[in-house]
Amino acid sequence: MNTLDRYLFRTVMVYAAMSMAVLLVLGALFLFISEQGDIGVGNYNAGDALVYTLLNLPQLAFELLPIGAMMGALMGLGNLASGSELVVTRASGVSVWRVAWPVGLAGLTMALLMYGLGEYVAPPLAQFAKREKTSDKLADVSFAGQSGAWVKDGGLIIRVQTGEEFLIFQDRTDIAWGQNWRQRIGQALDTVTLLLVIITPGFFRSSHCRAETEQFRADLVAGGVKLK
Repeated sequence: MNTLDRYLFRTVMVYAAMSMAVLLVLGALFLFISEQGDIGVGNYNAGDALVYTLLNLPQLAFELLPIGAMMGALMGLGNLASGSELVVTRASGVSVWRVAWPVGLAGLTMALLMYGLGEYVAPPLAQFAKREKTSDKLADVSFAGQSGAWVKDGGLIIRVQTGEEFLIFQDRTDIAWGQNWRQRIGQALDTVTLLLVIITPGFFRSSHCRAETEQFRADLVAGGVKLK
């Protein structure tokens, strides 16, 4: 990269960072405001809501980064154009593609950053924040015995004693449009540890429901579980 490439790259990245800072502040503010309804439930207070908001910043950054990148590119190139720097650059014989190269490199850099956030940083922090929030909200609840309790909070079911997330597969929400539903249900049956069967007249009329139950039962037997 020559001096011009570094200058264009730095300009786009700086303006993208400025855009992301503004977007993250606004996103964090809205998220904090949305938590006001839960403040006062159990031991969940304003400080906990602030921590919850901060732990969700990487998730917000992941969701807002495409917008921030676009705004940064537009603002950076617009600033160069308003100062006639792009005009001078083009007049000196630099092609449009040559100018686009460092801008594209800046976009690739932000795409790699977005991948790192979405794959390694945001998910564990968001899950930790959710577990801590639920624990604080239920801090005043006592549980008898040593088996703990299962609590539903929004779209999650959490074991209160250990804080372990308990995911539920539902065909209406976990099968994507156009996906092979038989294959997807088969994959789910191979990985789940518990199958809840709701007995209705429709269950006995559906051959698919009975087949799924038998498949789960056969997997248990194959795994060494003795059924009566």
